Amino acid sequence: MDEYLTPDGRDFIPGSDPLSFRRHMDEHFYRHLNSQLAPPVEHRIFPHPLALSRVPEIIARLGGCDACFGGVGITGHVAFNDPPEPGEKLSLEEFRNLSTRVVRLSRETRLINSVTACRGNIDRIPPLAVTVGMKEILESRKVRLYLNRTWQAAIVRKILSGPVTPAVPGSLLQDHPDVRFVLTDYVAALPEPELK
Repeated sequence: MDEYLTPDGRDFIPGSDPLSFRRHMDEHFYRHLNSQLAPPVEHRIFPHPLALSRVPEIIARLGGCDACFGGVGITGHVAFNDPPEPGEKLSLEEFRNLSTRVVRLSRETRLINSVTACRGNIDRIPPLAVTVGMKEILESRKVRLYLNRTWQAAIVRKILSGPVTPAVPGSLLQDHPDVRFVLTDYVAALPEPELK
């Protein structure tokens, strides 16, 4: 659904980079599939910053997307659809219709990703990424989101029970006809404060 980009925003980070989602999918998913069941390499599609219309065109040509699988970020983002920045005005309908695009990641997203993937080295997290839009996600026939980080305990409550708003992008899924959230016990636990 998304990938980090080079500083000029014109290409993916190298596949050899440990932060590459393409690399992660190869190492932790495709490599473990029976070769006769694995999707062919040409069907493993990531949005590209120089061909933003490619993913929406493929989805349209195939009659829509059957399923969208993903997670949720600390801002409530799905894929890299972060909330509008302060002062950026986007109506609910405008946010709903955002398509595949290059994005500048929010500081919150870069920070939590640095904690998760770089031991806190925020400078190592690229500021730019390419992502499928809320439009493509919301038009998927099924959406399945998996939450397994302790810090997701608060945001999942806003997504599921708060108002539907671009300020919490995942909240737009409240209106989806077939969405499921899969949570670990510690994500489902109340987000009570605790100094460690």
